[in-house]
Amino acid sequence: MLPALGDLHRQAFDVADAKVETEWRDFTAGFVSGQLEKAFSGACDACMFAPDEQDFNWCYELVSLLSSKVYGMAVHVLQCSNRKEIWVSDSAIGSGFLRELEGMVKGGDENCPWWHLLRGNLCGIPFKRIDPDYHKRYVVKPEVE
Repeated sequence: MLPALGDLHRQAFDVADAKVETEWRDFTAGFVSGQLEKAFSGACDACMFAPDEQDFNWCYELVSLLSSKVYGMAVHVLQCSNRKEIWVSDSAIGSGFLRELEGMVKGGDENCPWWHLLRGNLCGIPFKRIDPDYHKRYVVKPEVE
């Protein structure tokens, strides 16, 4: 049986409180903890954070701290073409699909319909709500001279 998720959430706040020194401490720790709880409880196979480059190290440190000390889940960094993403999973399914995402980045298949379907599925988004054409509308395309 899973521990009470409310207790884990409180523990996450306590752990983060010692590490995070911003006015957004409670919001950030709560958001990260909520995503980790979804993956921990099995509501989804993984969760992902895509902080800006200047916030990556801080966010990675917080996610790693909460993942290890509270939830006991593995943290992976996915180097995409234009950013780094932090993925967390404790399931073999999630870990296997994360390896597939890494292969897609290496193979140049990032931002194709399967990319978005796979990522949405890992994060627990219902299939009918995943936008496989997201990349056609929201990915910045390089200018051609």
